[in-house]
Amino acid sequence: MAKYSYYLKDISSDSDTPIILNVNWSNNGTKKRLKFYINESIQPKYWQLNKNKDDYQRATNTKKIKGHSELNSRLDDIEARAKDIFRRYQNDHKKPPTVEVYRKLLLEEILEQGKTDFGFFEFFKKFTR
Repeated sequence: MAKYSYYLKDISSDSDTPIILNVNWSNNGTKKRLKFYINESIQPKYWQLNKNKDDYQRATNTKKIKGHSELNSRLDDIEARAKDIFRRYQNDHKKPPTVEVYRKLLLEEILEQGKTDFGFFEFFKKFTR
């Protein structure tokens, strides 16, 4: 099964730095790793690095950062959705996804890139050309 963790792009930054989802898994004995930018960022001084704390790899519980609990909820949701996407792919295909396939699935389902919601007029224009 895959292992999930978060880390910061630049832990020494004085300003906001991107949060990256890191996923490691094995595919036919070959170790795979995916670094996935989740469109969230935080100042490193508000990021919990102590593995012995309950909020490890999450925004620290401080009044200095507004929305820390919402950010932590989003991180929990992203991780749960990423696990579900991996599990569904593995169940449907009887093997783990490749890094490229998994990245594409995460982009589509978590960041909703590549999806288009057509309204009536967009749909009409597309099919009348």
